[in-house]
Amino acid sequence: MMLFKLSAANMKKSMKDYAIYFMTLILGVALFYMFNSLDAQESIMVMDTSTYDVVKLLVEILGGVSVFISFVLAFLMVYANNFLMKRRKREFGIYMTLGMGKGQISRILIGETFLVGLISLAVGLLAGVFGSQFMSVLVAEMFEADMSAYAFVFSISAFWKTILYFGLTYLTVMAINTVMISRYPLIRLIHGDKRGEKVKLKNPVVSAVLFAAAVGLLGFAYYQVGREEVINDLDQFMKMIGIGVVGTFLFFWSLSGLLLRVVRSVKSVYLRRLNPFVMRQVNSQVNTMTVSMTIICLMLFLTICIFSGSLAINESNRTELRQLVPTDLCIEKLYTQEAPLSLEETMEQDGFELSALSSGWQEVFLYTLSELSIRDVLGDVYENHASDLVMSLAEERGMDAMTVSDYNILAQAYGKETLALENDTYQIVANYQLMVPLYEESMSQGVKITLNGRDLSPSSSHCVNGFVEMSSGQNNGGVLIVPDGVLDGISWESGEATVKGITAVNYAGETGEEKTANEAAFFQNRVASQTTFGRSQHGVVTLERRELYAASIGVGAVVIFVGMYLGIVFLICSAALLALKVLSESSDNKARYGILRKIGADEKMITWALFEQAAIYFLLPLLLASVHSIFGLKVAEYFLNAMGRGQMVASIVMTAGILILIYGGYFLITFAGSRRIIRET
Repeated sequence: MMLFKLSAANMKKSMKDYAIYFMTLILGVALFYMFNSLDAQESIMVMDTSTYDVVKLLVEILGGVSVFISFVLAFLMVYANNFLMKRRKREFGIYMTLGMGKGQISRILIGETFLVGLISLAVGLLAGVFGSQFMSVLVAEMFEADMSAYAFVFSISAFWKTILYFGLTYLTVMAINTVMISRYPLIRLIHGDKRGEKVKLKNPVVSAVLFAAAVGLLGFAYYQVGREEVINDLDQFMKMIGIGVVGTFLFFWSLSGLLLRVVRSVKSVYLRRLNPFVMRQVNSQVNTMTVSMTIICLMLFLTICIFSGSLAINESNRTELRQLVPTDLCIEKLYTQEAPLSLEETMEQDGFELSALSSGWQEVFLYTLSELSIRDVLGDVYENHASDLVMSLAEERGMDAMTVSDYNILAQAYGKETLALENDTYQIVANYQLMVPLYEESMSQGVKITLNGRDLSPSSSHCVNGFVEMSSGQNNGGVLIVPDGVLDGISWESGEATVKGITAVNYAGETGEEKTANEAAFFQNRVASQTTFGRSQHGVVTLERRELYAASIGVGAVVIFVGMYLGIVFLICSAALLALKVLSESSDNKARYGILRKIGADEKMITWALFEQAAIYFLLPLLLASVHSIFGLKVAEYFLNAMGRGQMVASIVMTAGILILIYGGYFLITFAGSRRIIRET
């Protein structure tokens, strides 16, 4: 009973002195529960089958990510626990001098860890349960699900999973505490508060050389990751990441040997207020935090890139879908010996409910030419960009082509502008962002093509931004639009081209209810006639608006949820590691701040010195991570541009807001905690 009372008293004291540690544990538990509770939230929403399947997949992916997250949080807990143990060595030494054995001290620690874990789990789960209701709204908004059946939900599986993962982590912490106590001799425990971290002064010449090497390595990595050939080569890209990690480590290692000397050379800064004291403190602590600073910097870098990239994808998703999926259906079939009939005849043959479709739709034809490749259309531009990844894909691929009349039929159905072409000219319709500038370069050079015995010149120097087949992304790599009559005589029977019949159509009906009924009828016929890969018996493929929406939003949801999950956890870990270090240092340096008071420093100067010191610790890794992110986001933007989703300004602003809120919040709480500690002197 006495040991339990000691455990409870010590826990209360620890919560007071190290509130950030407990707050981080509670946040970790809450986040873990929230992101693993989607299985319960989906049960209160009315979704169609395709959307429900996407949510199920999202739940499975988040479950896998949670395993990784549990290891990250476990590392944070063990790391933080080491600081707590360090501060209490003298306390444990006093217990031993009073006759308490190491076994009894271990039981006290086990009791404390158990109580800390119990409180953290209880409060974190409570916060997670209420926070998961917000997740329900977010999921419903993202998937446009019906929340009419909403009710307060509790996920049993997330509850037990959270207890299991964090319980195992707490058991690990208990075991580490027991081993640490058993290995410390009494003399080390008694003088634990006098044993600081060993600080080795570094040779300034060596530091300067390594700093220059760090800048050189980082500059080289920054330059390389901006090159397309490196981005598209996974091995080279991973090497650049490795060089960046080494450069980051050398930057912080060498910085501690230079920081004080550089500031001392600027007398107007160094001799202000208590700056000599602040800079010596920072110099010695950065010296012992090289590995920590490196890890924190890299986690902040990952946070910025993950948040910005995932938010950019989510932000552009719906806007693009409205533009890229303008009709209810895009129906197509490939003409073959087994399916020679027209699109309408083939649909009737396969039992589709044509009365469910609005009247007046027309079939148009898309030709993939054998005699004209993308390489031919690009001309000399191909040779200038032969090393690009897209060139290897385009080298032998036949060019897609369509007559201007057929294209205008689709354009009217899609609500796009129609085209007018003069004889012996051509136009290119494309929206795949890696191909558009190549086409425009060739068109501006006036590259001529020969098709079916006709010589054609570009009608302008710019592509038409558009598509002929609906999709959830900007992946139209180019369709050649030619005057009527140019494609006459080219047929699939002769092997001169593959020919695809396409139509864009809406469901029939004047009201929403009628359209919904026709959609259901058509969908049932389509499912009944399908064989494999979404094709009917004779090759009819239907691209439905709702399925394209579900697929695209599903990808966006996976990216945004995983990005939020990883980003928040990395950000919390980064801020918590720094906060614990600053608080531990403040506790170590209470006597030094007491000396400052004795020699005449007032509280305002001491408080400002403490603020400067904490600010430098928090800003150093953030500033370097921000520089890393400038180039990391360029890589992210490259891939987003390939998908037509290159607008990242808004997502970067949102990421900055999240950083200020969480990282800045940790800084302010840390500063307040440090000020309270040094005032106890």
